[in-house]
Amino acid sequence: MRVQDFPKLKYDLSAGPVEIGELPNKFQKANCRLAIQLYYHIFHGISLQPEKVLCPSSYKKLGVKIQTQNDFFDSLIKGDLIFAERILNKKGQMIDKGRASFKSYDEYIINLHSAIYVGSKIWHCTAITGESSLWTKKHFLKYYKPIIAKRLLSN
Repeated sequence: MRVQDFPKLKYDLSAGPVEIGELPNKFQKANCRLAIQLYYHIFHGISLQPEKVLCPSSYKKLGVKIQTQNDFFDSLIKGDLIFAERILNKKGQMIDKGRASFKSYDEYIINLHSAIYVGSKIWHCTAITGESSLWTKKHFLKYYKPIIAKRLLSN
């Protein structure tokens, strides 16, 4: 299966992550954390516990931080995990989800969006479109500001 053929999942903030035993199930709804679990389970046979994909743990402990270049995506390989601030809402209005908007660093991290780099595009489940989507880098950068990338897979 290619990520392009992956079934569309309706976005639901409360739909995930799930316990590992539930991963073979077919889901109709997901959030960005369940999307991470599903991607790694289906495409790489890696089952991630819910606490592994929830922030701040996934941001701080999961995978290896990638040193990114001026073009954030230049250093990424297929399967890399992206954490990003949302900068526009679905109406295209600027929003402030930067560090200064939150009482603590952990609260800031918990509010970051997660997505997966799948080559030249980004796959994620987002409230912007209301479903799982495959976006171009340009489209992703319109709505999100990448903060960090993590690598779970070796080359």
